[in-house]
Amino acid sequence: MSIDPRLAARRRDVTEGAARRSLVAFVKWLGVGALLVAAGWFVQSPTFQLETLTIFGVTNSSAHRVLAEADVVVGRPLVFIRGSQVEQALRQDPWIADATVGIVFPDTVEVAVIERSAIAWVQSESVLLLVAADGTVLPSAGFDAGVPTARLDGLEPVEPGGVLDDERARGAVVFFTALDPAIAARGALSEHEGELWFDVPGMRVRLGRPVEMLEKAAALMALVERGVPADSVVHLIAPTRPAIETPAGPDV
Repeated sequence: MSIDPRLAARRRDVTEGAARRSLVAFVKWLGVGALLVAAGWFVQSPTFQLETLTIFGVTNSSAHRVLAEADVVVGRPLVFIRGSQVEQALRQDPWIADATVGIVFPDTVEVAVIERSAIAWVQSESVLLLVAADGTVLPSAGFDAGVPTARLDGLEPVEPGGVLDDERARGAVVFFTALDPAIAARGALSEHEGELWFDVPGMRVRLGRPVEMLEKAAALMALVERGVPADSVVHLIAPTRPAIETPAGPDV
């Protein structure tokens, strides 16, 4: 049985056209694959590897160790560094309140750390906590800067990174945060018969319950600036109506 030459020619054209289209598609995909391979090699080449690591704001935190554990090290391709993940890892350190990681192509990573400041030691019979202004308990190993102490009975232990929930301790921290550091460093806060007291050389300050601690700190600083007789007892139960009890008698 013979096939019409025109039909045979049409079949050849269709077959050859399909083959050409397949070849063109293959060449295109091959080109795309080659570009991807070349791009992958390029971004991992020395041109885009970390050469300059700049870290700001680190004093007490373990930011350098965290960055090393996250493989943010010289020689690391920038494409493999995930800034948001590194920031999250840094914030796990109780000392670090916030952190920003900036990737600057072709070869730089900039890390800015905002650390918490230690405000006070909070101490009980068997508990000693280093506390920041927001109530976060900080790792105390190796910390030797001078901060005031609040001595309170019956404190519960809190692990670093946790937050104080003791009303007296939080009141003490607020008081120290608002107080002039020069005054705070000279004194110690304690509890007597259910009331808070602040003692500095030559003066006792009755604070009462741990409320209005910002106002009490402001009132004390105003009185000190005005002048308080030696060996006086300052009553700040009501900070808007302070009273001074001198050795010679009360002075309201």
